[in-house]
Amino acid sequence: QQQQPQAQPQHNVPSQQPQHQRVQGQPVATSRKTIGKSPGEIAFFKLLHAEFKKATHFFDRAQQEFIIREERVREGMEIMKQPNSIMVDEKWSLLAKSIYRLYKDLLLLETFAIMTYCSFSKILKKHDKVTGYD
Repeated sequence: QQQQPQAQPQHNVPSQQPQHQRVQGQPVATSRKTIGKSPGEIAFFKLLHAEFKKATHFFDRAQQEFIIREERVREGMEIMKQPNSIMVDEKWSLLAKSIYRLYKDLLLLETFAIMTYCSFSKILKKHDKVTGYD
């Protein structure tokens, strides 16, 4: 019988990943002074900033809309409190639906804010991991 040669683990094989310089034992792709000046870094952060501005603009617009909606609900409540208000039951039902929709939309906006924060946090964490910039 002929024995098959067994593959030996190779411990001294160079890694396929790029080698980074080390500063105080930590991997650093480039020096801290030049990392922000490379064209790739500049393009990355310009794109990231543009996306952040979009998210911020959306959130600000939604916030303004909610301020207006809240004021309208408050006005509706004041009208309903007046003693000569007619069709009170129907109006209270509409007011309750309006408050519920406002609450539901506020929860969606809160979810958007949390997801946006987490997304940017993960993007920056991945950036730091890839570049070795800790």
